[in-house]
Amino acid sequence: MILKIFAKIFLFIILLNVMLFVNAESPDFYVWQRIYTKPLNSAIQEFYQNTTNRLYFLAGEMENNGKCLSVTPSSVVDLSRSTPVIRIHIKHMNKSVGDLSKEICKLYEPHKAAKALQIDLDAPESKLDYYRDLMLELRKKLPNTTLSATVLPCHLKHTQEFLQFASACDFYVLQVHGLTKESGSWSIYNHKIAKKALASAKKINKQFKVALPMYANLLSSRQLVQPNLYEVAELAKQCDEIIVFRLGFSENGQSLDRKTSTQICNGKYSPKIDFHWEKKNDNLWYLYVENSGFFADMVSIELIYDDPSLDMDIFNFSVLSNNKLLFLLPPSGVQNKILWVRCNDNQDVSKIITVKLED
Repeated sequence: MILKIFAKIFLFIILLNVMLFVNAESPDFYVWQRIYTKPLNSAIQEFYQNTTNRLYFLAGEMENNGKCLSVTPSSVVDLSRSTPVIRIHIKHMNKSVGDLSKEICKLYEPHKAAKALQIDLDAPESKLDYYRDLMLELRKKLPNTTLSATVLPCHLKHTQEFLQFASACDFYVLQVHGLTKESGSWSIYNHKIAKKALASAKKINKQFKVALPMYANLLSSRQLVQPNLYEVAELAKQCDEIIVFRLGFSENGQSLDRKTSTQICNGKYSPKIDFHWEKKNDNLWYLYVENSGFFADMVSIELIYDDPSLDMDIFNFSVLSNNKLLFLLPPSGVQNKILWVRCNDNQDVSKIITVKLED
């Protein structure tokens, strides 16, 4: 009898640990693309195969000119484990709540098997009452649907109005990211504002998730604006439920791979760049770079060797000059070949060339 009790306790502990592991290791993710490519589809399938969590995909958008655009998800999107998101630009709040809710329901109709809907309304603080009324109207029209909505840190300052709004949702999503320009500098993530917003959200007795940024934004000036991921990892330690913005895939250098994003959600960030040589025949070698955790930015390495007659050239639009190789990192989680070297038969190029990553 005692052995049976201990066995049940042991089994319960194992199941509890598994549940905790799944929750910790597998955050939800946003898919924000309007066009689905093979690499993105592969990333989505890999997500479903290796996690028990949920995808939030862009299903429609209402532009400032009043036009409604639907976004058709890939056939690999499993609606039973996904939530469609309708994005609404600010000017659309000139419409009545009734009219706007009808348009939202039309966009939602093809995805109603999800039984969940999220509204991404970048509402100014003065429009929280409108946002609340919209969610209440959707509640009437979609009674068996899990309703969620995104909010900004500034919304939490209006305690009473925000509480009424949050009460109209099954849960809300606190977005602590967004491309902004302050004092002439662009940023995506403000750690001080994010920490303050998270503390405020915890004081409100309503369920919420936090949308953490695992992406960078490449401006037209070619400047790469990216979050401080060490700070994001620090904030993640204090979050109970996370939705990662957004799911990375092999052809997207401005998003992190799922493995790295998951590590950050567990409060760990240890990025690295690895180089290795591969022999192709007796005298031809390829140099590969593997990116683990960095956004695809320009990187420079120094090639240190004694023989100036070595025959070498570059791949993938790299630039080789005076033993310096400048190249674009592949997307996080991906490796690319960046250089080939031809040497004497059966000579080990890794022993005659040292690769040094420059600061």
